[in-house]
Amino acid sequence: MQARSGGRTAAILLLAALLPAACTGGTAPSAAPSTPPASVALTEAPMASPTPPAAAATPTAIPTWVAAATDVVYESADPRLPEAMLDVYAPTGAGPWPVAVMFHGGPGVLDKGFMGIWARKAAAEGFVVFVPTWGVGGAGTVGLSRSEQLDAVQRQAACAVAFAHARAADYGGDPSTMVMVGHSAGANVSSVIAFNRPAPPEGCPGGEGPVPVTSIVTFEGDWLLMDAMWGENEADALAVATPWAGLDAHPDVPVVMLITFGSGGVVEPPLVDPPIDWRTAHDPVAIRSRMLTAGPDGGRIDVAQEQAMFHAALAAKGNRTSLTEVPGSGHMSIGPDGWPVFLAALREAAGS
Repeated sequence: MQARSGGRTAAILLLAALLPAACTGGTAPSAAPSTPPASVALTEAPMASPTPPAAAATPTAIPTWVAAATDVVYESADPRLPEAMLDVYAPTGAGPWPVAVMFHGGPGVLDKGFMGIWARKAAAEGFVVFVPTWGVGGAGTVGLSRSEQLDAVQRQAACAVAFAHARAADYGGDPSTMVMVGHSAGANVSSVIAFNRPAPPEGCPGGEGPVPVTSIVTFEGDWLLMDAMWGENEADALAVATPWAGLDAHPDVPVVMLITFGSGGVVEPPLVDPPIDWRTAHDPVAIRSRMLTAGPDGGRIDVAQEQAMFHAALAAKGNRTSLTEVPGSGHMSIGPDGWPVFLAALREAAGS
């Protein structure tokens, strides 16, 4: 399938609190596509798919959601960052329910409120959902290098996951099933947590060790930092804010990838000459350089091609992965026809 829109429909909102510019992206198209959403599912690697506890796998009825807690402080130990808070959404039923941690995009522009409708729908589906505000920057990061700033916010996000793991049972959640969900920049940070396993900062209320991740649902991440806002020095940023460094070590992490109709839908990876061998490719700087030559007249590849490229890389590394189109939706919004696809992705990630 070819992309339905030329170029980048909505620029990825990535760490705007730390960098000089970010855009707020596009909107969903006015009408849903006339054909069902496209999906690509590659052959599974020889591994066991995640299985939630029996009690959580077959709830007797779809529960209604409840906002269990708001503005809960989850990180106040890192002096480089201001106090960070999260909201918790949980089903009214007894559970135990699988746990989802949802990361918004555009840190510094968006916050946990952006993910509210996502979290409510997920809680109604039978998930305990933690939604942190992350990447808030602050005066403490002034004077730090870009890589130090990025390291601080990645570790802050890791603290949110550690907090969710430690407190899940308080809200009826089962911490043995931890699904990361990320929108845009949040897709990047959720995958960094799953693959690179950054340690939370010293003094994190949820503990200081990396938390095992069951699976990831990504919504249009910027896997090679193709957005023009990154400018120069992409090597440091790629090392800290993308998951490439950990792919070889974690082929056991399933990844459910979503691409919207408005951003181009499911496409093939961009062609480069010579072709990239995804089984051995591991240097994101080199891959990024090759991809920059793949666009029209040496231009940048778009969101849809970037999803296809990362999907191919995951499959080659042995990860169980799928790439599915969300109909009637765009980078900044999910339309009515898209919510069933998003919720199905959550269920797939949880193994139910």
